[in-house]
Amino acid sequence: MFSRFNKKDGDSARNKSSSKKDVAAAADTFDEDMDLSAAKAAIRGKSMEDWSQAEVLGWLETIDLHEHKASFWSNKITGSELPTLTEDDMKSLGVTKIGQRKKLAKEISKQATADATSNSASTGTKSQSKANAADSETSEDASGSSTNGPVNVTLKLVNGKDIRALRVPMSITFSELRRSIKELFGHRMRLKYKDDDGDYVSIRRQQDLLDMFSDMQMEGRTRQRIFVSASKESTEATEAADDAKAKAVFAMFDVLLDAIIVINDEGIVQYCNASFEKLTGYSAKEVISKNVTVIMTEEYKRTHDAYLKTYLRTRTSKIIGVGRDIVYQRKDGSVSTLFLEVTEKLIGDKSYFFGTMKKPVDTQVRSVLQIEREVLDRLMVPAVIIDGRGTIHGFNNAATQLLGYQLVDVVGRNVNMLMTGIDKQNHDQYLKRYLETGKTKIIGIGRKVVAQTKDGSLKPVMLSVTEKQDGENRFFTGLMQDPNN
Repeated sequence: MFSRFNKKDGDSARNKSSSKKDVAAAADTFDEDMDLSAAKAAIRGKSMEDWSQAEVLGWLETIDLHEHKASFWSNKITGSELPTLTEDDMKSLGVTKIGQRKKLAKEISKQATADATSNSASTGTKSQSKANAADSETSEDASGSSTNGPVNVTLKLVNGKDIRALRVPMSITFSELRRSIKELFGHRMRLKYKDDDGDYVSIRRQQDLLDMFSDMQMEGRTRQRIFVSASKESTEATEAADDAKAKAVFAMFDVLLDAIIVINDEGIVQYCNASFEKLTGYSAKEVISKNVTVIMTEEYKRTHDAYLKTYLRTRTSKIIGVGRDIVYQRKDGSVSTLFLEVTEKLIGDKSYFFGTMKKPVDTQVRSVLQIEREVLDRLMVPAVIIDGRGTIHGFNNAATQLLGYQLVDVVGRNVNMLMTGIDKQNHDQYLKRYLETGKTKIIGIGRKVVAQTKDGSLKPVMLSVTEKQDGENRFFTGLMQDPNN
């Protein structure tokens, strides 16, 4: 079916020598004129057959198949075509893993069933109530109850001949389940279960657990066999490696002027930088390993843990990826408002939430760097901001679309990570020489360069660089445009 879409200049889409780069290039502009979060919100009130290309991409994100967005975009897949996808179509679209194809087919079937059911007025009312409840910070927060099936289920944990039963609520998060199983067996275990076709499906994150519970609800089952395995040594080594990787990521935020705080999926503070200490009056030692509610007022303390748990279960949020004004409490007991932006990042199999704390725009005395970032965030042109050492301080949404990196992937790292060849090798020296002599080959001029994306593909861009002074600091803003325009 999709060979007609995937052909480029007469070549088959299955020609691996060109498909990856061509698909990535086609996806670069998919979100130029719209916010994908708006597309995700729009699909709630639409039948699948009415979804636009962008809304299909938003849906792929919600079912945790975001890595296939580029392929779906380049093939112009709309909602009306989703139910017609065959096994071969999915393979042609790059969904090569059998588990992902099954998941895609299952989610399409679930959505088609939901659309058919919603034609009834009474069911439509229930669906709207469910959507409203999912978006509420307090819905199901305290009780964790569900109206769509059994509240509690029995998990039969099989580790060779060692078989144990664990009774849990369907509202349990992946972190809570993993911790409960660790308490039973004495160490962390790998988890998997058999689906209806007899294939093993790993449970590595919250979405995998939700998929398993969804299958149980659809089939009316209250029992599920889970196969657990792994030696104590291997899991401890994996945990140590993941923790080391997380700390390396956190360290990149040491150089930022904005206050940064990082929590895990249980709300426990893992990191904060010097700007956070200055803003709140708390030292890192006083907040790390404590619940983040330590800096919250009573109003937020009462609901935050339940809200985080609800987000992990439903993936519906009012703040993650959006940002909003909140009230926080300093160590001295005084309170103030700030604008909080939260980004989620998966490191190993753990979710971390990175909070950037800023004074509200209408009250803060903003630095040149802050103003520059705010301007660039509204631009459709990919842009990156670095300091005099080449450290990245800003990376707008258009740059994310072009290069595939999120802000948390690049901030605090050297900009040469985005470069190739001789530019990558010589950039630090070139920047140092410019700061010493004032002589430049690109600042204020611009030239063609090659950028490296997250997936390793190369992008030719026209790079123009401007310089700004922020107190004693110097910052450089690079705009990356299509060299053909």
